[in-house]
Amino acid sequence: MTIRKILVPIAPNQNDLTKALEIFSFALTQNAEILVLRVIEDADYEAASRQINAPISERLEVIKQQEEKKLLSLVDSIKGDFSNLKINIQVETGHASEQITKISESFDLIAIDPLRKGKKRLAQAGSVTRYLLRHAVPPVWCLGQHSLTKASRVVAAINLRDDEENKALNNQLVQSAISFATSVGADLHLLHAWNLEGEGFIRAWERKSELEIAQIAEREKNIRLRKIEEYADKTIYKNLHINLVEGQAKEVISNFISENDVDLLLMGTFARTNLAGIVIGNTAEILLDYIDCPLVAFKSESIP
Repeated sequence: MTIRKILVPIAPNQNDLTKALEIFSFALTQNAEILVLRVIEDADYEAASRQINAPISERLEVIKQQEEKKLLSLVDSIKGDFSNLKINIQVETGHASEQITKISESFDLIAIDPLRKGKKRLAQAGSVTRYLLRHAVPPVWCLGQHSLTKASRVVAAINLRDDEENKALNNQLVQSAISFATSVGADLHLLHAWNLEGEGFIRAWERKSELEIAQIAEREKNIRLRKIEEYADKTIYKNLHINLVEGQAKEVISNFISENDVDLLLMGTFARTNLAGIVIGNTAEILLDYIDCPLVAFKSESIP
C-alpha cells in the first residue's frame, strides 16, 4: 500500500501536536504530505461566538479565521523538525464524524488521537473515532501511548477466512505492516487468533473422546499455520515471526499485546454498520477497550 496523503483531524480544544509527531515522522519515511483538519461543530461555534463582538453574518468567518491561525501556530511549533514535510491546514464546519469521513475519501490514511479531551486510555475513545472505524474508507490509525519512533514490535493480526476479499485485505495488511516495521526497524509478528469451531458440538453430539478432540484441534492448528505461512512466504522481511494463539480474538490478542510489549497493532475490519454491527461489533473496535498501543484498522469494502 502506498501512503502519499495523510489526514490528521484535530479537536477544537487540542492545543498541541505532540502525539501527532509520530505521524509526521512516519510521513517523512513515506514521502507523504499531511493535512491537519479541524471541524467546527455546533457547540464549538456557540462557545466561540459568545466571545466575538461582530454581526451574526460575520461571526462564522471570524471563528474560522481564528481556528486557522491556531492551526498555523500548531504547525509552526513543530515545523522546524519537519522542514521537508508538506503540511497543509483546513477548517470545516458541521458534524466532525461526517466531515472527516467525507474529506478522507481522497486520502490514504487517517491518523486520529483517541486520547484527546483528557482521555487516558484507548478504552475511552469517543464517538468520532468509532465512527471512522466503521465508515471511513482509508485505514484509521488510532494513536496510543507508545512511541512508534522507538518501536521494537509491530503486530499484524491476520484473519484466515478463505474468501478472496479477505485474502486481498490480508495482503494489504501484511504489506502495510512491513512498511510500518521497516520505517522504525521493528520486528514484525504475523498473529492469528483461533479456536476449534464447533468444539461443543463435537464433544456433545459426535461423542469424540478427549484424545480425538485434541487430534482434531492439532490438525486444525497445522492447517492454519500453513495458511499464515503462505503470507509470510510472500515477504522478504528479515525479522518476521509467526504467532498462533488459541482463544477468543479480543482476549488473546490483547493478552499477546500486553505480554509482549507490542508497540503497534494492525488489523483488518469488516466494520459492520447495520444491526449485525450493533449486536456483534467488530474486533478492531472492541480491542480499543482492551489495549493501549496504537491501532491501525484496514477496511474491507464488504459489509456482511
